[in-house]
Amino acid sequence: HVLLKMGKSLEWMLTLEPEDFQKHYVKPAYRWENMEQTGFTDSPDTDLVDEYPESPPWTTAKEPYAYSKLGKLLIRSQLDCTHPGLEKGRQTFDLKTRAVRNIRLDVGNYMQNTWAEVKTVMGKKFSFEAEYYDLIRSAFLKYIFQVRSGFMDGIFLAYHNTKSIFGFEYLPLEEMEQAIFSSKAMADLSYTVSTRLLELILNRVAGDFPGKTLELFVYADKGSSETIVLVNALDAGMDEGWVDQGAKSDPDDRYVRKRPVKKSLLSRLNALEGEEEAPSAAKLKEEGVGQIRCYDLEIEFFVNGKRTVGPRVITKWHKDPTVLYKLKERKLSVARQVMYLRELRTFA
Repeated sequence: HVLLKMGKSLEWMLTLEPEDFQKHYVKPAYRWENMEQTGFTDSPDTDLVDEYPESPPWTTAKEPYAYSKLGKLLIRSQLDCTHPGLEKGRQTFDLKTRAVRNIRLDVGNYMQNTWAEVKTVMGKKFSFEAEYYDLIRSAFLKYIFQVRSGFMDGIFLAYHNTKSIFGFEYLPLEEMEQAIFSSKAMADLSYTVSTRLLELILNRVAGDFPGKTLELFVYADKGSSETIVLVNALDAGMDEGWVDQGAKSDPDDRYVRKRPVKKSLLSRLNALEGEEEAPSAAKLKEEGVGQIRCYDLEIEFFVNGKRTVGPRVITKWHKDPTVLYKLKERKLSVARQVMYLRELRTFA
């Protein structure tokens, strides 16, 4: 994914001295001193095109992490930056790069959208307001969980269009939690319940498939209490780890992620039709399919002893917020299990 690779490069650029970044991460042909000789054109010195930068000495250094224990879960969070002026105990923060909306929504054609920039403070398009609104909807929740897990203070964000950086912003944890949860009590409850449910799900599926490598999907539809958990348990030797699937496809299409259609994923899963005959063992092995099991996760939320349906803001005045859950197996034919797995892999 071009944005993942560029995000890592920009992190090095923002945290290293300019001379070190140029020396170790920029090809000689594209360094400032050499580009200046060619007038900063798109045609670098051809004698230097095939030369590569020196390998940095810090690539073998160990990355710093913060570790936290939640029940039986051990969570590791990578630490990017630190500042002594931050609150004691929270003097680290994460560094993020954020491409503009035009590029994020059409990554496969990012080169055609490098003209897009944040030009105004307010407005529906190409504004800080529009980017911030989209940031709340698409990224704040994962930022909050990352910052909380790493005992960090916040996120330092750099806005870019893959060609230039045109803005910076610091987002404290409290600002992000206020935008998503409206209260600290609700933020605390959401983090505690989410991590606890994750632990319970992992305990259940790990107990059902001892010693197996597990491919796990959890999906919930917006506005629905229905959540499915799909597990693909792989035998030894079946798991190849993370593979760049795009390396085997058309270079022009390798960064294009398939998007779900307007119909919800669960509706599509429930409506799937096809042959009920199980695929052959050879076909299953080719697709990396082991033993599949599907679960239904049901959750009920109680506040002050009363069941609550829909969004709810919890404050310190609400007493005894309680979450009840039930995880039960959904009986499916082998053919339908494979259909579910294929659909969820496409969605993910």
